[in-house]
Amino acid sequence: MVTSLPVWATIVVNIALNWNIYMFINQQLYYLNSVFGMPAEQAGWIVAPSQILQTVAVTITAALSDKFLNSGTFSKKFTRKGFLSFGLLTQTACLVGLGTIASNAYIAVALMIAACALIGSAFAPFLVNQFDLAPSYAPLILALDNTLGALAGVSGYVVEPLASEGESGWKKAFLIGAGVNIVAFLVFLIFGSVEVQSWARPREEHKKDSKAVLTLDSSVLETDSKTSEVV
Repeated sequence: MVTSLPVWATIVVNIALNWNIYMFINQQLYYLNSVFGMPAEQAGWIVAPSQILQTVAVTITAALSDKFLNSGTFSKKFTRKGFLSFGLLTQTACLVGLGTIASNAYIAVALMIAACALIGSAFAPFLVNQFDLAPSYAPLILALDNTLGALAGVSGYVVEPLASEGESGWKKAFLIGAGVNIVAFLVFLIFGSVEVQSWARPREEHKKDSKAVLTLDSSVLETDSKTSEVV
């Protein structure tokens, strides 16, 4: 399991999701206050809807995924990678905007709300991918994901020193977050999978596969011997 690239792809995605979640949850109020002088009470009313919209996005994405899969509109692979890519890339676009063009509070608030909400579409495919890879080991993989995903907590140690630099430092922090998302997107796109892994199959299936290979080999040998006799 620990040598499986699709499993490590889920771990990388988890780290990326947590990196930006921690940054927004822990630093949003500080950012709006330190850069735009927005009082904490006012900023709190702005931040709260972003978390609610994120929950809505998760729910809608899950429903759409089920609809697409049940109707056969898209394959499981396309659905999982498509929604996860959409979530990561749209949040990345918002982070790049925060790191480049967010020069006033209105633009910054709009981009922050969009970044928090849109990433919700990445959670639905991510949280079920462990069951795609290994139904029997999914809780263990998710535990491993969450344990290593907690490493994203170091984002605080990256963001806080940058925040002390003022607006330019915050822009660097947002661009770093965008870079983390791009890495996760590429890793999952290349190494992510929706197929049950060979090490996760029940032993009975392995035995059946082995018997099928032996039977095929025997048939080939038998055919070869008959051909030789004819010749």
